[in-house]
Amino acid sequence: VGQIRFRLAGQEALAAQTEIDGLHADIARLTTDIDDLHRQIQALKDALKGGGDGVILKPAIQDITDQLPRTAKDFKRRQADAIKYLVINHTGGPADLAIDKLAGYHRDRGYPGLAYHYVIDGDGRIMQTNPWTDTVSDQGYLGEGLNIAIAGSFDNDPPSDVQLQAAAQLCAWLLVELRLLPDVIKGVSEFVSTGSPGAQWLKGKRYKDQLLPLVQKVVEDAAKPGTPQPP
Repeated sequence: VGQIRFRLAGQEALAAQTEIDGLHADIARLTTDIDDLHRQIQALKDALKGGGDGVILKPAIQDITDQLPRTAKDFKRRQADAIKYLVINHTGGPADLAIDKLAGYHRDRGYPGLAYHYVIDGDGRIMQTNPWTDTVSDQGYLGEGLNIAIAGSFDNDPPSDVQLQAAAQLCAWLLVELRLLPDVIKGVSEFVSTGSPGAQWLKGKRYKDQLLPLVQKVVEDAAKPGTPQPP
């Protein structure tokens, strides 16, 4: 009986030590994440107050809002300061799908037009598809988010490098314009149960973990002395 008790006590001690080791590893990861976030926040603060010689330049954006099928009067209206998140979506179809057709699909779902504010096409070009103040719903992430769609379906593969770089440039500029911090960049699947922005957002290639460092680099580069001034 004594040996059995000793064996059980040993097993419990081993299990407890394994749990403690796991907690230490979790703490180390969280500490690293917190340090990274602090660096991002400081870089963004520097950019906001002109801590470097330059600012985050607005990326090349083509406004195609008026070219899309939309019923303007049926959109909900909001102030820019109501925007709390930059919400990443994928279009879920071919990367070369025409944006006007995508807007038509959204209208077929009962929306007054395209639900996204920006679309990044397969070549990394950024199109604005709605004003910031227009949203298809005043509820949840649609009401509080600026929705950015990357063209394609990212269940098996992440977006291309050129798409991720364009998304980083856009997000970094929007963070400064809206005076938001990097932790507001989220995928739509972090708000609701949906396949967007693709399974690779948080699993597999985890392209969220690719996008955020790119955003951070844009912000940090803007805060460095010698960054070019906008024309």
